[in-house]
Amino acid sequence: MTAPHTDPVPDLRRLWDAVPGGHPQVAAMVAAGRRRRRRGRAAVAGLAAAAVVATGGGVWAATTGGRPPGRDAGQVATDPTATTEVTVYYTNDPGADVGGGGFVIPQLVPRVLEVADTGDPAYDALHALLTMPPAQPQLLTGFNGFHDVTDPAAAEATIDVASVTVDEGVITVDLTRDPWIPYVMRDMDLGVSPGLAVQQVVYTAQDALDTDVPVALTFGGEPVRGVWARRFDWPVAADPDVLPAGAAQDAPRVVDLPTSSWQYGNPARLALSGGTLWVDENGCPFFGGAEGPRTYPIWPQGYSATLAPDGRLEVRRADGLLVAVDGDRLTAGGGSATAESRTGCIPADADEVWLVEEELPPRTTR
Repeated sequence: MTAPHTDPVPDLRRLWDAVPGGHPQVAAMVAAGRRRRRRGRAAVAGLAAAAVVATGGGVWAATTGGRPPGRDAGQVATDPTATTEVTVYYTNDPGADVGGGGFVIPQLVPRVLEVADTGDPAYDALHALLTMPPAQPQLLTGFNGFHDVTDPAAAEATIDVASVTVDEGVITVDLTRDPWIPYVMRDMDLGVSPGLAVQQVVYTAQDALDTDVPVALTFGGEPVRGVWARRFDWPVAADPDVLPAGAAQDAPRVVDLPTSSWQYGNPARLALSGGTLWVDENGCPFFGGAEGPRTYPIWPQGYSATLAPDGRLEVRRADGLLVAVDGDRLTAGGGSATAESRTGCIPADADEVWLVEEELPPRTTR
């Protein structure tokens, strides 16, 4: 006799909540699913941490021509302080409400990052994509975006790049973990579709190597079944429909914006400082003028900034709202910061540093 049909969702929810957390990838996904249910689509704050990606102890990635002379697998560049700029292709948040009942169309959003230079541009770019959370909360990465980056179990489950090779017209990206992970359930919301996640890797790898050949993903040297339980036929070519025209050429550089732990609701000092917002020779924002003293603000927690190729600076709050561009005149509450508080792009010889302890209002005009 056939059992009557029942709604499986409640049972699936009970099973989901009962999943043990012994396996690091399962533990990370379970924790993420539970957080998503509690928080809805709340943005993850505090993602603007280090501007330089640490690569010490990582796996060396060979590109065209193999490893650089004199270095074995596992070694990084001889100069640990060397940095380079790479273009990383994040995605926008497809669940973001843009008002009027409309939502963002999922697409790639390129950003130029300064990262540690191993001498291998493809490895550097993909390592940043997979392990460096976007500074702007409205941007996502499709492989590790569900992780709480402060959770050790999540860090252990992070998918990274092991190597990048180019052979017979195919870029092969070997990963440190299998991206198939067929544990995705109804309560799990990664935010980025598997197809768009793969396109992030395709565009980032092609940009780093200055080529348009297709990309294949492998794990342990063997082709993976797919990504997030969706199968793919490797190699995968770039999809022109996911990147707006001119976006790659106009990709802004992410500024190493100095930020503090202060956030709205914390005790705040009431002194005022400000002036016209300018950008110094290294792309760091300051209050002042073309000549004379410069006051460098340390912005509240979660703030981020980008510098476009045309020199336009944009500063955004933790919620992604634009609060200032270069040339704006700002006044911010707070107080003077000590020399030990200097962080981010603030130069060592800065005239004055100001700790902003005020949630700045959204900018009304662009």
